[in-house]
Amino acid sequence: MASYPIRAAWFKWPGDYTAPPLVAVPAAAGVVEATFVASLPPLVAGTKTTSIHATIPAGSVISCTPASGTMVAPGTAVAYVVSTGPVARSAKKE
Repeated sequence: MASYPIRAAWFKWPGDYTAPPLVAVPAAAGVVEATFVASLPPLVAGTKTTSIHATIPAGSVISCTPASGTMVAPGTAVAYVVSTGPVARSAKKE
């Protein structure tokens, strides 16, 4: 007679499921890029783009998506825009 191992499986009732805790996307506007990226874990740095900005200095973050303060699941990618500084003014023509 063959013997077969008994396997126990643990099932949870639908009401027993607990979603992972959410975390807030950190503040972005005006924060130096390296500091912003370092503040992301347990989130992940997503796509980085650059843009001209009149008041936020070059190398600082302008904005992010999802927006700062939004509650998201750990591991969510956060795309962000980094300032290249204001538009350089050309020399006046006389």
